[in-house]
Amino acid sequence: MKAKKQRVLTGLKWVQAATPPPFTNGPRHLTGSAARGKAYESKVAAALKLQVEAGDLPGELYVGPWFKFEDEAGIGLAQPDALLVFPTFIAIVEAKLKQTIAAHPQLSLYGQLATKLFDLPWLGVQAFRYPSFKRNNRWIDDLSMVEDGPGDTPGSIFEWHYLGLP
Repeated sequence: MKAKKQRVLTGLKWVQAATPPPFTNGPRHLTGSAARGKAYESKVAAALKLQVEAGDLPGELYVGPWFKFEDEAGIGLAQPDALLVFPTFIAIVEAKLKQTIAAHPQLSLYGQLATKLFDLPWLGVQAFRYPSFKRNNRWIDDLSMVEDGPGDTPGSIFEWHYLGLP
């Protein structure tokens, strides 16, 4: 499978919430690591939903929202795995089966779009099952650890080692 080139936003003109495009309708027959990655993404979304419903995360959860936008390269679509909209910031969650630096530019793209749409600063969270990097001060045990928001560093990216257990 050939990796998609990550779009870099230049001259963002507008962003709007979008309905899922037609190509997303219909059955998807994923196999192998793609199927395992999608299953892990569903577990992360379910964990977020439980935390929001229990009142542990005082944000509004959007799972798999679509953005339509225009920049200098033309019109584009993007879909983060989840957004948590808090009163003063947005947390963008990207689930990856294996921790990867490739999630960081994705989170940056989604963050720029979400900031334009909601007029709030953002922080990113890469949820992963299998770690690849050494643990550092950006690792979190759960999303309640980012409730204070990005503070003076909007666009910060945190690493959440979530095992996918209930």
